[in-house]
Amino acid sequence: MLEQVRAELAPTGVLRAAINLSNFLLVSDRTPSGDPIGVSPDMAAAVAERLGVPVAYILYDTPAQRSDSLNQQVSGISSRSFKGLEEAPGTSRLVREEVKHTI
Repeated sequence: MLEQVRAELAPTGVLRAAINLSNFLLVSDRTPSGDPIGVSPDMAAAVAERLGVPVAYILYDTPAQRSDSLNQQVSGISSRSFKGLEEAPGTSRLVREEVKHTI
């Protein structure tokens, strides 16, 4: 079961965690190196630790930036190819849901 979850959440061997820096309830500060401090990064780190993989924080100043980032990543992909992303191995359930609501 753990292998399946690891493959789903960290298909590249790194758990990538999108962190919205504008929500002070979830991110309260940053370390001197720039890593976020708070509930969201702590949860991501705990999941990564449980999976046995490192965590990479992808930082966004606003929720809109995160959405724009996803849109840029799939820019230029036809709807047919984009729909294929929903079923691609290693695509997390959350990304599949985002894709369904984007197209």
